[in-house]
Amino acid sequence: MSAGGGHGNDSLRSPPLHLLEVTVISAQDLHRRRLSRRVRTYAVAWADEAHKLRTDVDRTGGAVPTWNDRFLFRVDDAFLRSDTAAVTVEVRGARRLGGDAVLGLTRIVVSTFVRPGGRGRQRQVAALLLRRPRSL
Repeated sequence: MSAGGGHGNDSLRSPPLHLLEVTVISAQDLHRRRLSRRVRTYAVAWADEAHKLRTDVDRTGGAVPTWNDRFLFRVDDAFLRSDTAAVTVEVRGARRLGGDAVLGLTRIVVSTFVRPGGRGRQRQVAALLLRRPRSL
């Protein structure tokens, strides 16, 4: 083996990863006739379906839950440069029996917020519309 020259373990290296931070603050107007005012909600977020993160259950917010949870996703350069890469956020209602109901979801298209070649940390805030499962 020789030192330097770009040979050896270079082909085994993974591409550099970046941290993408998403904070899920709250939801509004979740109350509909089929939901009780005591609905217990939580949010699930992912950039890769194999690695989902979730908030704690908001037990008191009802139709206007608040979580204020920060999620960190490890993403590569290709993800950040993609025009279609997104973080998906689902809001779910916790049920005692059976699967939890999906109350709505949204997709955060990363290219809308992350500029290629951008420097430093740029914090941006956006209000996103949740789509109800039947309207997808």
